[in-house]
Amino acid sequence: MKIKWTTINSLGQSNIVRSNYIWIFLIPIIVKNIQNINIALGIDIQLPFSIAKLFYASLFFAIGTLIYQLRCPLIIKENRNLTDFKHDGKNSQHIVDYFTESKNKFISGLDYEHLKTTCKDYDKCVELKDKDTVEINDSWFYIDKNLNKDFFWSIFNYLNNSFCYSSLSTAIFYGLGIIFLSITTVENIFFMLKYFWFT
Repeated sequence: MKIKWTTINSLGQSNIVRSNYIWIFLIPIIVKNIQNINIALGIDIQLPFSIAKLFYASLFFAIGTLIYQLRCPLIIKENRNLTDFKHDGKNSQHIVDYFTESKNKFISGLDYEHLKTTCKDYDKCVELKDKDTVEINDSWFYIDKNLNKDFFWSIFNYLNNSFCYSSLSTAIFYGLGIIFLSITTVENIFFMLKYFWFT
């Protein structure tokens, strides 16, 4: 099963996922302090089970985001489409640099041969003034300026489908985080409704 990075990119950069990190640190502190209060005062304060679910949701979001940050290609993180790419004033060399960034990731499995072959596919014009010059591993290649957008999408789509085990793992952890967070939210809503109705 393949999960494209663009499918989970919005989650990886969402405030909901990022803001949940704090609970990984706060909940253990809260639990520890309540245990100390129970011992000191000889009482038995019980934490609601939803606290545990919230902790697991935060943990799964954190693991998913860690994988996302380490493995998601930078071209996906920084560009939703060609419009974003052009808006930042980027050129063909930036596309090559994006590929190089992904190639240099731990156990990437990517190689320059694919990139070099792709460059040759988009080198069709005769006049040098109609070409962009790009450097790949100390070698020079040319990309037709009028084919720059096709070159972008070719590399974008290739990297979007790269590191499929990492993207699948990220999606699974995000999914588990959403499930636990949803259960926590529903439980808390029912708790408050019950509280207001019967008090």
